[in-house]
Amino acid sequence: MRDIGIDNPYYARQWHLHTGFEHVEVDVRSSIRCDEAWSRLAGFGDPRIVVAATDSGCNLAHPAFGGMGKFAGWGYFDGGELRTRGMPGSAAAKMYLPGAHHGTSMCALTSGAVGHSHPLGVAPGCRLLPIRLQTEANRARISEYAMHRILDYVSERADVLLVPLSKLPHFMLSKSVVDRVEELTSSGGRRGSGLVFVCAAGNSNCPIDIDVDVAVPYEVVFGDAQAEPLIKFSKTFRNVLASLPGVLHVSSISSLAQRCHYSCYGPGIDLCAPSSNSRAFRGDALSGLGLTTSTGDPEKPTNRFKGTSGAAALVAGVAALVLSANPGLSASEVCRILQSSASKDLSHTGYDLPPPTSPDAAWDHPLVPLCRRGSFDETGWSPWFGNGKVDALRAVTAAQTWQTMG
Repeated sequence: MRDIGIDNPYYARQWHLHTGFEHVEVDVRSSIRCDEAWSRLAGFGDPRIVVAATDSGCNLAHPAFGGMGKFAGWGYFDGGELRTRGMPGSAAAKMYLPGAHHGTSMCALTSGAVGHSHPLGVAPGCRLLPIRLQTEANRARISEYAMHRILDYVSERADVLLVPLSKLPHFMLSKSVVDRVEELTSSGGRRGSGLVFVCAAGNSNCPIDIDVDVAVPYEVVFGDAQAEPLIKFSKTFRNVLASLPGVLHVSSISSLAQRCHYSCYGPGIDLCAPSSNSRAFRGDALSGLGLTTSTGDPEKPTNRFKGTSGAAALVAGVAALVLSANPGLSASEVCRILQSSASKDLSHTGYDLPPPTSPDAAWDHPLVPLCRRGSFDETGWSPWFGNGKVDALRAVTAAQTWQTMG
């Protein structure tokens, strides 16, 4: 296997992929150890393994992807309809809207190509299937109808589905959508052995699926400099997908192996993975580096990619490596491997709260009582980290030795 540290000028800085970047704001425990996983695989992933990603689209012509062969399919919503590759009138150029970089960055984090002068992804050898959602006020949105169309399109084309969107405090879907998700996790996907769903937990420093006694802020809307911010609170948080087998919700840790301040937490969290760090709502900088990845502009990669969506993209990439190591695994087995092999060697250091007199105190709320500590319980679960930080080396090793029962 070629020395990608030499081949790629960005790799050295990608602390989330390896443990070789010495920096005052990097704790080696934050790395997901892709370099060692690639060595174990003797490669960068199987091109038969496909990760679908719903987001703001993807620049299919970006050189980081190495050509159209990288894509097992693609689709975008136009007038409410999903237009896909091969349909009359569909156009690959419409997969990317100038300035909408997030989707390209997500795809590059998951599977940026080897051999090009661009940041690497977790599973560079695997393929992608991006879907561009409709946007409103520069934010991607997804309707019940769109969910059905997406699930139908990826049902026999992908092995992993990355969903970087979250809706707080209530993420509710119709019974027909939930039933379809359950069906696909058990018997859908390209191999008919289940589709692995990987979801971002959210960036609002609040729980995702719990009832609490104290009102917890989940959104802050800032007006002009003189106006008080509008703070939205809830005592009930619901995520209809949080308890489904085969669906993984991912929180984020910083490059210091510490829970990101903004990261959502609590029941429903399955895994964590590295990302940037900042204070929730206001975005004030905190210790920790961002993720290095591509953007929609080939000339402008970023080292500041952030959020639980970035963490989820890394987990989706590791899921693809696990299936590359053992394509006979079912979706439920992939999820079990990712969770059972996750690292629990993480920092439990929290964050100082602002003084009660601070104007920020009302919305920079302390964690709910159940989730004030990140320690792992007797079952091996943490309200901050889920089952732990995804570890590509341990997951690939487990996949290679996994014995499927029955």
